[in-house]
Amino acid sequence: MTPSRYAQSGATLLVTLIALIVVTLLALAAIKASSINLKISGNVQAAGEAEAAAQFAIDGMIANIANFTNPPTEASDPPLKITIGGKTYDVTLQPPRCLRSATAPGYSLLYSSPPVDQVWNFAATAIDSISGANVTLHQGIKVRMPVGTPCPN
Repeated sequence: MTPSRYAQSGATLLVTLIALIVVTLLALAAIKASSINLKISGNVQAAGEAEAAAQFAIDGMIANIANFTNPPTEASDPPLKITIGGKTYDVTLQPPRCLRSATAPGYSLLYSSPPVDQVWNFAATAIDSISGANVTLHQGIKVRMPVGTPCPN
């Protein structure tokens, strides 16, 4: 007996269906991986923009000499509204802290009033209410002040 040509046509259909299922599963895995990568890149972008907003606020504080002679004693309330990349971030500035003060090096004993080097810490927290990005940024700065200027805090 010879096998019929029609008896083999079902096997081709079965192999084709299995191949279609495998290709579909691979496509679904690729879609899931790309959506996860999209979420990760969106979160990284939001965190970077929040960091830029916090840095912008700190730069504004550093630019004002009054913040070194008479610094604020409380956090900024309400938070500052800073827009970066089309999003508005709520930025809370912490009071700057003078960490230490010392006579500036490099002045001889003949110099009657050497300046003072002060080391300060500035901190800001930026929050994006839409994405939930939350970044706290600290920046240290060394400032040369006139003779006898003590750390205010």
